[in-house]
Amino acid sequence: MATNRLKGDDCERDWIWEREVETAPWEETRRISAGAWERQYRRLRESSPFYARRFREAGAGSSFVSLGDLTQLPFTTKEELKQALDEDPPFGSNLCVAPEQVKRVYQTSGTSGVPSVLALTRGDMESWTLMGTRTYYATGIHEHSSVLTTFGAGPFVAGHTHFVLLRIGVRSVPVAPGDTERVVFGLRAGLADTLLSTASFAQYLANRLEKTEAEPSSIPLTHVVTGGEPGGGIPAIRDHIQRVLGVTVTEVMGIGDIAPSLFGECTHQQGMHFCGAGHRADRGHIMRMRADELPPARDGQA
Repeated sequence: MATNRLKGDDCERDWIWEREVETAPWEETRRISAGAWERQYRRLRESSPFYARRFREAGAGSSFVSLGDLTQLPFTTKEELKQALDEDPPFGSNLCVAPEQVKRVYQTSGTSGVPSVLALTRGDMESWTLMGTRTYYATGIHEHSSVLTTFGAGPFVAGHTHFVLLRIGVRSVPVAPGDTERVVFGLRAGLADTLLSTASFAQYLANRLEKTEAEPSSIPLTHVVTGGEPGGGIPAIRDHIQRVLGVTVTEVMGIGDIAPSLFGECTHQQGMHFCGAGHRADRGHIMRMRADELPPARDGQA
């Protein structure tokens, strides 16, 4: 089993990117979230025809719905977002800024139909980068890391990870998605001590190297960070990758419509930390919801 110590950890450093923000008391985080939500709510109502209509339909056309009463608002479905895109192309009636303020556009995979469009301003890109930096730093990636990443620059939001790695200050080794031969070459050559990939690719790589290498764990790789799909936290998958490659596996998770990186798991491997709240990057409020009913459950209800 791989140790929880990664290459470079002999230096003194803080595994939390913004300690003052990320470890703030819950009351302070809640206060910041409430203020961010109030600004966001008013902006949505004033600037987005889509959300203004949705709020009116929910009976909140003119009144303010506080963070504590968030369950009064309905879910926004993927179908509704597709309709918004049809109503006002190319970005949709849910857009809250002038089209000329959109500086980067990502697309979803479109597995259930037509791809959705994600339009970002410069401010959005900075928020994404900050949250991603917190997330990947929490996993154990830091300025001494050499990271081979298999996430392409586009069209998917995972491509934003390249901005995150630049912010952290790693040595970045980008490889095109699906180019397994170049990944194997880079790892054998010692170009990277960290692999960033989907869980399925990491598992495929472990299976392949187990067949082709006399000692796969002798490859100078110490850390695998999985994301983009479930799997990295499943014990059978994680244990197999760690055993074959002799690495520590940690996991990240995001939601494309909010940010590609919101949760990051540290090397204690006890679940992911939420990295999307707090000053300068408050992009989320966590609520538990019942899976068997459409309306959201009360805040804190399992």
